[in-house]
Amino acid sequence: MATTDKFIIKPQQFMLASSVKFMNMVFLNPNRLYDEPSDPDRAYVVNGAKYGQPKFRIKTRSGGGITPDSDAFWFTKDEKDGKIKLNAIIEIYRPEADVHPLSPTNTAISLTFQSGGKQVVKPLTITQSPMINAVNILQDLHVETAVEWDEIKDLIVGLTQDTPAMFTISIDSELSWERIKTDTPATPQPQTRPPVIIRDHRTGGGVIRSNPFLARTAMLRTAAMPIGDLRMTTVRTDLLAAAALANQPMSGKIALKYTDIKQYTKENTSVFGVFSDQFEVKELTWKNQSLAKNTGNYTINYRPTSSPDVFYFLPQEFRINVNEYSGEPRISIAMVPSVEGAGQPATYRIKNSIQLVPYFNPKAKKDLFTTLDKESKGVIKYCDLRMGGYSAAKFVLRDAYAGDNAVFRGKVPDKIDKIDPVSGFTLTVDCSLESFDFFKKEITSGFSIGDIEFELPYEDAQGPKTLIQSVPVYLDIRKLAGIPVDIAVTETESEIKGFALTNPNKFKIKVGGVEVTLLSEIKGTIYDADYEIGIQSPWVEEFAPNQTEQVTLKTGDIAELGEGSFWTRLVAEPLSISLTEDPDVILSRVIDYATGDPEVWELQISCPLFERWTDLDAETLKPYQQISRVEVEVQNGASNTFTVNLTKTNHTGSVKMARSISQILKSQQLTERTYKYRIGTHYILDDSKWTEWLTPETTAGNFLSVRPQKLV
Repeated sequence: MATTDKFIIKPQQFMLASSVKFMNMVFLNPNRLYDEPSDPDRAYVVNGAKYGQPKFRIKTRSGGGITPDSDAFWFTKDEKDGKIKLNAIIEIYRPEADVHPLSPTNTAISLTFQSGGKQVVKPLTITQSPMINAVNILQDLHVETAVEWDEIKDLIVGLTQDTPAMFTISIDSELSWERIKTDTPATPQPQTRPPVIIRDHRTGGGVIRSNPFLARTAMLRTAAMPIGDLRMTTVRTDLLAAAALANQPMSGKIALKYTDIKQYTKENTSVFGVFSDQFEVKELTWKNQSLAKNTGNYTINYRPTSSPDVFYFLPQEFRINVNEYSGEPRISIAMVPSVEGAGQPATYRIKNSIQLVPYFNPKAKKDLFTTLDKESKGVIKYCDLRMGGYSAAKFVLRDAYAGDNAVFRGKVPDKIDKIDPVSGFTLTVDCSLESFDFFKKEITSGFSIGDIEFELPYEDAQGPKTLIQSVPVYLDIRKLAGIPVDIAVTETESEIKGFALTNPNKFKIKVGGVEVTLLSEIKGTIYDADYEIGIQSPWVEEFAPNQTEQVTLKTGDIAELGEGSFWTRLVAEPLSISLTEDPDVILSRVIDYATGDPEVWELQISCPLFERWTDLDAETLKPYQQISRVEVEVQNGASNTFTVNLTKTNHTGSVKMARSISQILKSQQLTERTYKYRIGTHYILDDSKWTEWLTPETTAGNFLSVRPQKLV
């Protein structure tokens, strides 16, 4: 399998307060029939509909042909605290398509499995789903239990050695029922065929049957008797029926028991989830789809994972990252004198260091959901998206900006063989004084300078292969990545009204719109989704700092759900977030910062690992779990040492170093603006580790990214 750093692509989403009703949902419809439902295989008819004892089975997590179908039985591992859970979905159903399952009560479910020669028994907590809109399926029972690693580690090791894992699901439940009362006629009606009471040995009750042979015998006897004795042979059918019912209970409870044994191997990757990385399994295939929209063209690249509700998803482009505190693009500009021959006038070059990060288009994500919904015929309505599934990524410059005749004089790297697409990368653009004016015009209007080429491994009938997928890199001050926006859902007791959008920044922003999706979800399972939700109130585009606007959804766009169901989750992602200022003004301020106050130079130090801590998966974080802090020492040319401490909650810091105007102009010369640094990784239980003194790849930028050392 491909091993790569992965992080969750998190949309802005909200669980509604009313969703707790799912947890406490009680179905009070009594099981009312004419007979005691004691036969587990019999169908009982009431008002033309058939009913029967409920049966239980592990639900199928269908992939709709996109991902393999699997049992709804899977392990998860929390990416923050490392806690392991076993999850399953039990379906209450009847095998006949036209029989309604009766509603059980007092259900208890337990799980038993063997690991390392020991038997482990786990009680499962139960959460009910809404009613399922199908005749023979009543509802789902979402069950889960906490599992310790010591309880399953031998089981996982056994899977790698081709030893299957056995799990036993045991269910104890009750079926309460009530007999439907029938009125007894006041006056007996004459009958030509006297009924006969036949005892039903399965139910223990009496059933009135009409027996033609006995009826004929009774009539012959009546004909042979004297007329005066006729009253002695009159059959009282009402009394016979009443006597039969009197011998049967009018209500009661029936015990239900169910046991199922499941066997899984390492090929069942959807069951073992994050632990599947330890198995040798085939790579799944990536899919590519180009979409033409009114706002432009873009491509969605996606691939199923070992989990049916998780897909890998590539970004649509890379954009300039924004400084979330100042709202300015993360661009550092330095003017550097060139070495000329004797008597020649001094010339200068401009070094532009630009930080670029992945950008995920909300419309592209919405299109992926609708594509999966269509291709799976409604099975996959929504999924979690993660960036991963690639074996390598590199930057490749486009031909228009390469070579000695290019506008940038060939000073943009033709290729960066290894980049970190999760935290982004820094691109250096080297301009002459003459070409810098052209560069300023281009970066304010926007252009694509190159591509990130992802190597996507997969296997087919011929064996392992690699697909190369290119994602464009845009330099555009008008379209930045990382501008934060706050969204809070607004609702009544049981209905979604809309959301409140707030600008939390200290600068003005523009928001072009919001993509909204409504989900009906319980314990991670999506029962319904509505993608086409419009906004009722007029849209406010510009937002001052801390400005909040209430946005109302169009009630007519909210689809009707089935009985017992309602929307529980709102996913809202802002579109086209940008700064309100003219891009030339923004770039001018960036240039002023690079050539401004000569007395202080501020080096901003950050730890991308800490910054992305909550987004990274557990396998990536495993070597760093014991880290308490990272200490960075910076030493300038005058041997003055400065210290910055970085933690998971405070992942950025800065060092201010004094320098003259001359040092600013000569910042790229090793004898002038230079510094070195070293990194100390402090662990909770182990001794601290320090690197040797390091020299940055470039001193043109005001940013330094550091990475702690792994605990081996």
